[in-house]
Amino acid sequence: MKLTTKFSVGVGLITMGIVIAAAMAVVINQRFNSHVEMIGNDVLPAIATFDGLEIDAQRTRALVLEMLITEDQDSMVSLAAELDSVGAGSADLLRRFAPNADSDELAKLQFQDILSKRTKAQQQMQTVKALALQNDMTSAKTEWRRMDLNFNELENILRDAREIVLREADRQVSEAAQTLKQSQWIVAIGSITILAINACILIWAYLNIASPIQSLALELDHFERSPNLKMRFTAQNVSELSVIARSLNRLMEWVHSHSEKLQEQRDQIHQLAHHDQLTGLPLWRLGKDRLELAIAWSQRTLDPIGVMFVDLDGFKAINDTYGHDAGDFLLREIANRLKGQLRIEDTVARMGGDEFVVVLARQASEFETQHIALRIIEAVNREVTFETHLLHVGISIGIAVYPTHGRDVDSLLNAADKAMYSVKRTGKNSFSFYSE
Repeated sequence: MKLTTKFSVGVGLITMGIVIAAAMAVVINQRFNSHVEMIGNDVLPAIATFDGLEIDAQRTRALVLEMLITEDQDSMVSLAAELDSVGAGSADLLRRFAPNADSDELAKLQFQDILSKRTKAQQQMQTVKALALQNDMTSAKTEWRRMDLNFNELENILRDAREIVLREADRQVSEAAQTLKQSQWIVAIGSITILAINACILIWAYLNIASPIQSLALELDHFERSPNLKMRFTAQNVSELSVIARSLNRLMEWVHSHSEKLQEQRDQIHQLAHHDQLTGLPLWRLGKDRLELAIAWSQRTLDPIGVMFVDLDGFKAINDTYGHDAGDFLLREIANRLKGQLRIEDTVARMGGDEFVVVLARQASEFETQHIALRIIEAVNREVTFETHLLHVGISIGIAVYPTHGRDVDSLLNAADKAMYSVKRTGKNSFSFYSE
């Protein structure tokens, strides 16, 4: 065979090997990009939709609960308007998610289930809102319990749907990693072809193709053994591998970024569900849990604990005279003053409106409780400056002691509430222990 023929055959084989390798790299890159596009176009928007709906569900329950405990009609109307706004936001999320859900049968069933539960919960919410606006609190609270159960079911469905989508994201990442590992066959095919023609070409192919792919494969193997979303892949010598590495790095960044956002959203959900947005204080739901823990601790140590039911004197006049901005400013300042007079193990929670509950844990003796009550009265009685106005309110405090005045949360709170109203009847701006 002539040298030119051998050379032509060699060049042809090398060219064929290069073409095959390039074609396989392009196919693998396209498969990988399809996984990336699915995560970016379907998975992440679905997760954002589920998170948004869960946040709106938590916010709706918090607003309805605040409507049930507030006594101010203006505040109730404002809360009703805010409820409508939250409902409109949830509806927008569902409208954006609906086209994506139609493309997948499982997602379509999830969407229908979510829509059904949300519609039922929203209808019950509207019923509770209407009853609250009519001051029919007994019926409203009955409907609230039904609504709360439906919202719980909706949140469970959303969490299950999010877990399914996250598992799909994990599967897509694993398939993308597997696709990259398959690219090693490109090296094998190219190396065998080039080895038959020229050892020098094989060395060149190894240095320029095999080494980068092996490096990337080792990184992928290390990632499979010790997953770390902050890890970054390198493949700088081969253009196709560089594209794949960059795409995989972008995928890792997206997943890592979204994981952080998910944690932030979970923290926001927890904050909205358990803390008052105006004052930052725990809501009564969280305060009740802490009182139950204090009672359990007292049962083991036999140390008494105190419960204070706190109500501001003259707060409505502040709202009527200076407006709700002044009232909100005053509530935030009063909340800070209440916290400032308590020990680190004590808790102050907002019941709603201008009512608060203080839990005095661990060795809250009668003398110490009196001392704390006097400090609170003194702190609250100091004037608050709002713009050019000096605002002043008093405070009535009813006190119950565990186990003397009650052995559970409801009986203690009821005793403290009665003691507080006793103070209201006898002059206000003072404190009183519960008395039969």
